[in-house]
Amino acid sequence: MTSQEAKTYESSLIQIIHHPDETGGTIPLEIWDCSDGWKSSGFDSAVDTIAAIGGHVATPFDMGVEMVRSLLVKLPTEIVAPNKYLMTISIHHAIMDGWSIRIILHNLLTAYRAYAAGAEEPIGLPHLPVEYADYAVWQWQHLEMGGYLEQQLDYWAKQLAYTPPPLDLPFDRPRSETSSSCERSFLPIFLPGKLVAALADLCTQHRSTIFVGLMAAFQLTLSRLSGGVEDLVVGTPNAGRGNVQLHEMVGCVMETLAV
Repeated sequence: MTSQEAKTYESSLIQIIHHPDETGGTIPLEIWDCSDGWKSSGFDSAVDTIAAIGGHVATPFDMGVEMVRSLLVKLPTEIVAPNKYLMTISIHHAIMDGWSIRIILHNLLTAYRAYAAGAEEPIGLPHLPVEYADYAVWQWQHLEMGGYLEQQLDYWAKQLAYTPPPLDLPFDRPRSETSSSCERSFLPIFLPGKLVAALADLCTQHRSTIFVGLMAAFQLTLSRLSGGVEDLVVGTPNAGRGNVQLHEMVGCVMETLAV
């Protein structure tokens, strides 16, 4: 099994694939032993420890040095049962996407359960029909084939020739001048089961998916909040894994589509 990383070379992102003999097949793991109390690792309290863990996770990556980091915290035995740990794994978005999270967690849990059951040798994960390097080569060849890239660029240039200005939404604070400087967060919304069932029936009647129905509702909400704007462009992620050979591959395959 090979390990992968991405580095920048002459302002371009390149992939470097290491043989297990070179890396030992491991990723960097930092260990904080707080089993004798928070102060045993230099923290004054649980609050300080949680803040430090958050700082460890949120630290920006130096893409020329690392793309993955992990942390294992052994929790105090006076608070929880012995041998209880908290683990975080931070991976740069350049080398993984949301789909990859399920794959990584599944592989990690499979390996952990085998180790806990007494396995002495590392378990062998299923052979992948396609590695990320194969996917990257295929994608580049596909884009260069028959002027496909130029066709796509021309198509989207025409579709987005007139891009409406940012919506004038009723914010509770001044809007940032640049999108890169604003803080982002997620707001989960749970819909009642009856509403979801009714939406599914409505979408079926119109031969569309629930995603299309929700997107229509979201755009309608944006239009009402912005004073009736009708020309809207919403970016939505697409998994990009229509090929079944990509289903178990870890890597950043997703793309953003303008709707």
